[in-house]
Amino acid sequence: MAANSGNGIPSGRNGLTFTLSPNVNNAAPTAASNESIDWACAGNTSITATTRGMTNVTLGTLPAKYLPAECR
Repeated sequence: MAANSGNGIPSGRNGLTFTLSPNVNNAAPTAASNESIDWACAGNTSITATTRGMTNVTLGTLPAKYLPAECR
């Protein structure tokens, strides 16, 4: 998604990222995993995912204030 005035993200933030990291039982999935996947969403912080106990989290570079609460 491009950052522009049409979506409310300042154009200076274009090229910054957020991430989605898979977790099964709060850890990175393995070949033997057969439970549901929970997705850890993160910008430059991962407070929500970390609070939920998810350990497989990769930070992005987009400031959290531009992301939904789930990704902060």
